[in-house]
Amino acid sequence: METIAELAEIDNPQRVARAIHPLRSVLHQSEAPGVVSTLHASFPEFMLSSERSGIYFYDIVEHSHILARRCFMVMKEELRFNICDLFSSFVPDKEVECLQDKIKAKISPTLGYACRFWANHLALAMQSNVLLALLDELLRNRLLFWMEVLCLRREIPAGIDGLLMAQKWLTNGRISTPELLLLADEARAFVTGFAANPISCSTPHIYISSLGFCSHSSLIYRHYRKRTHGLLQLRGTLMERRESAPLISWTVGEVIYSLTLSRDGTRVAVGCIDHTIRILSAYDGAIHAGPLVGHANTVFSVAFSPNGELLASGSTDCTIRVWNAFDGTLFSGPFNGSSAVISVSFSPDNTRIVSGFKDGTISIWNAHSGALLLGPWNARDILVRSVVFSPNGMLIASPSVGHAVQIWNSNDGTPAASPLQGHTRQVECLAFTPDGTRIVTGSVDKTIRVWKISDRSLAASLFEGHKEPVIAVAVSPDSTRVASASGNNVRIWNIIDGTLAAGPFFSSDVSYNSLAYSPDGTRVFSGYSDGTILVWNPRDGMFPPPPLPPQNALIGIKSVTFCPDNAHFMSSGSLGTLLMWNIADGSFATSPNEVKIIPSPFSTLSHDGSFVAGTSKGGSLQVVDTVNGSLVAGPFEVESDSLSTFQFSRNNQAAIIGCHDGTIKICELQSGNTAVGSLKGHHKRVSALAESPDCSTLVSFSDYEMAFRVWDVATPALDFQLPNTSVDPGAKQRYTAIYEGWSIQEDGWVINSRHDLLFWLPPDIASAWCSPYASLVITRSGILKVPKQKLFIGDQWTSCYVSD
Repeated sequence: METIAELAEIDNPQRVARAIHPLRSVLHQSEAPGVVSTLHASFPEFMLSSERSGIYFYDIVEHSHILARRCFMVMKEELRFNICDLFSSFVPDKEVECLQDKIKAKISPTLGYACRFWANHLALAMQSNVLLALLDELLRNRLLFWMEVLCLRREIPAGIDGLLMAQKWLTNGRISTPELLLLADEARAFVTGFAANPISCSTPHIYISSLGFCSHSSLIYRHYRKRTHGLLQLRGTLMERRESAPLISWTVGEVIYSLTLSRDGTRVAVGCIDHTIRILSAYDGAIHAGPLVGHANTVFSVAFSPNGELLASGSTDCTIRVWNAFDGTLFSGPFNGSSAVISVSFSPDNTRIVSGFKDGTISIWNAHSGALLLGPWNARDILVRSVVFSPNGMLIASPSVGHAVQIWNSNDGTPAASPLQGHTRQVECLAFTPDGTRIVTGSVDKTIRVWKISDRSLAASLFEGHKEPVIAVAVSPDSTRVASASGNNVRIWNIIDGTLAAGPFFSSDVSYNSLAYSPDGTRVFSGYSDGTILVWNPRDGMFPPPPLPPQNALIGIKSVTFCPDNAHFMSSGSLGTLLMWNIADGSFATSPNEVKIIPSPFSTLSHDGSFVAGTSKGGSLQVVDTVNGSLVAGPFEVESDSLSTFQFSRNNQAAIIGCHDGTIKICELQSGNTAVGSLKGHHKRVSALAESPDCSTLVSFSDYEMAFRVWDVATPALDFQLPNTSVDPGAKQRYTAIYEGWSIQEDGWVINSRHDLLFWLPPDIASAWCSPYASLVITRSGILKVPKQKLFIGDQWTSCYVSD
């Protein structure tokens, strides 16, 4: 009642109640929440028909304009930063005390409705300058506040759908601007990235974690980053590469051989090397069903039925199984094939499944009974890597002998036309365009071709640019774009002329196995051999990554040493080549060829010659006096067989120990205590160490990772903003504890020993930066620089946003 009154601009909700009272035969009003709903579909049908309702006709276009405008006005008036007065960013929403009471008190029913349904009303309204201006104002000034409400009410997926509706409304209109279209697209990408990652469990991290890691060239970053301070700032080429980073990264845990997306875009299914299938949410990666167990070998192919109710899987165990796509129960099968099943696909009417086999044959099955309807017939290839139905179900396409593609009649398995010939190597993948007019093929010859089905001619010039075989292709729902996967990169092409529309989007060193376009055309899903699923935004624009560090600069390094200026360090390779590195930005210069040094083993003697490191009877590391052999320090909690490198500090007050597990320990000789705790960052053994002349900085190298790390051992690179310690004497002690047990979890959350949610890192950054003391990381993938900075987190997080 209250919401209806506010949206209709009626000053008293009782007037609404009195107006509804005579309509009790067609409207229902619940007593507690005051929700009004229709009793039967015939009533809205009557009201929406001008012929039937006459003077009572409800003009949905006109009134949707009014309701959309009122929703925008309510959000403009009521949305604000930290709307529920959340005290700390360290706590996930589910652990906030009395959160539901806060939501009820701070988010009015009208605001909740407006945030949830403004886009539904907008989608039905005619475009106008008024609505365009209101949408622009929301996206430019209140997007993050709006996300707060949706996040707290657990309605973020509805927000993604709403922004997609807004995009379509803008695209279909005549007066929208390109900048507003781009802003809506980037807003949707930002909300999608937040919703699909672990940060969505904590509303404050919309600002603390999500904003800082979105594309720095995006309008969202440019509009909102200037209104914040005290947020984490990282620099270097690893951050620059995030311009083409995936929106989402999920880990399945097993090698992914196949991936498919449901027609409604809500679920993604993967077939894995461990013989199982998993069905996940396409919004946040949560497991809907699975692992589905039944196959006895690798699942090479999975496919949703067009209606989304069934999921077919083909395995190298020579069987096909059909599963309930919602709960994962076995629906039919197994269907026994002639050899290993390489590819499966549903017919458009959901009734048939076509399968391609390793022995080069094709069969068609009844999806419900498992009866063999047709085949097996010889597809003229060693193995059928890909087989698909046409959108009308009348044709089937598969690779064929002679690097060609064969189109078959699906009713009898006979060739529908002569083969499509042009590729110079075998065809790895193919797909019909959704409009049914063309077929797209990818080949080992590193090219993509688009063919007209009507006359079998090439519809566009060659799509060239990949440097490795093309192993997966997917076509956008509007048949205008082609996504292709090759090696470790995805590219998006214009289907008309073969020009590059977006990308390349690079993953790590692992290769793609599968690819799928979302039904709304806003995302491309890719499955990898390392068990991860990456989701990309196929937006316009080309994103060549910044250059990688020269790979040979990180190979064969045997020793490192600091320069007297404390600002550079030197590295020497196995051939004695000397490089000078700048710790400010990770750049390096090569010394003249005649300058050579011979690497020496690490020293166990202190700089003044008074101490020497050795092994105790128990096998632990200890330090003894070189004159009388008395114990100076130790034994330390480091076994000699775990020691990979060692040196004394320049001031002879500490032992610096590098270990095979990648950790570094700095142990004070006088007390035996660890000075700053274990420095954890390297994933494998520390092979070289060097300390700066002023003892404030340490550089380490791991020959396994081929990576340098520079550590600020005196003070962390990050400083957390403290409360007024003169008012609260215990505050400094509490904030010192923030650094204790600092670690990065598998899901990207940086936590401490108290499990506070400090901030969240995307996978590519989390794998490189693993300690608050690391100020510079140089890897084969790029450079990460951590400037000295203060962060507003914890109970200081409310200071991070500067209101207009």
